[in-house]
Amino acid sequence: MPCIACLALGALLGSGWAHSPSNEASESIPATAATAPRGAPSCPPPASFLATGNRPSLEEIRIALREELRAELGAYRPPSEEAEAEAHVPKEGVEERRRLAHDQARQVLGEAVRYGAWTLESRQRFRGTLHELSIPQQNQLIGELFSAIQSGRLKVDELDPPL
Repeated sequence: MPCIACLALGALLGSGWAHSPSNEASESIPATAATAPRGAPSCPPPASFLATGNRPSLEEIRIALREELRAELGAYRPPSEEAEAEAHVPKEGVEERRRLAHDQARQVLGEAVRYGAWTLESRQRFRGTLHELSIPQQNQLIGELFSAIQSGRLKVDELDPPL
């Protein structure tokens, strides 16, 4: 899609003309709008613009944009179902790491509840395992932590938040 910058520039020019006070198609293009940003791909103007030698009208720009969009969308091929299935398959060892991290986080939480206090060390050990867990596992364990704090079974020792 090398002409996306051209499409964006065309859309800007079109919207600029559509909102101008005179709204005339023969209006000249401002120098700042006619130059592409540095590093943007340079797309040649369509042949219909080169043949006339005149500045393009708003309708000509719209037609050129539609043609470019049709060409780009026609060339687009969605990813295959096999590629999508491969992207969703967990890599080897992910489930094992999640299970171990879940067990460790449960152990930290269980020890803290038995002791009755949530210390800075407990918080650090618990947070160290959270990044390995899936979102539902994180929600479950965090819910258990806050439930224990709210019920009074667990007292937070530090002034810092529990997580």
